[in-house]
Amino acid sequence: MQDEHTTAAVHRYLQDLAGDAPMKPVVRALLGRSAGRLEQLCRTLLVRQYPRLMRPPVNLAVEEMLSAVIERLIKAMRQVRPETPRQFFALATKHMRWELNDLARRLDFRAREVGLDADIAASASPTDSSSDALTPGAVRMLEAIDALPDDAREVFDLVRIQG
Repeated sequence: MQDEHTTAAVHRYLQDLAGDAPMKPVVRALLGRSAGRLEQLCRTLLVRQYPRLMRPPVNLAVEEMLSAVIERLIKAMRQVRPETPRQFFALATKHMRWELNDLARRLDFRAREVGLDADIAASASPTDSSSDALTPGAVRMLEAIDALPDDAREVFDLVRIQG
């Protein structure tokens, strides 16, 4: 099985889920087999789209994000049954984005609540006011994207990862 490509293995596990196989072991095997690709997707999204979450005070590591995403997927798979590997990885990407957006919102809220330390603000480089800061307009846009039908939203997920 280890030589089997991830996409083919995911497809096989999804077929097992559609059948009468017990859910828990199949979902566990599915997530275990796809963990490498999920980690790669987490790393790409975190590094390219949310680099400020990798810096203090959050210091988010890819492994922590992967753990949170797998937890979310375990809960989601109780209700949602993707039929293809494409749908499965789209579901995973959606949960990655939700996890990162939640962390970014909490960080932004905490920064507003506590106030910005003058020393930190003075030492920040011009790139620290970065493109990954969530402005109110960006939050509205992300919420609008999340409200789109799955097939339309998938385009945004792929653009973000390949970006």
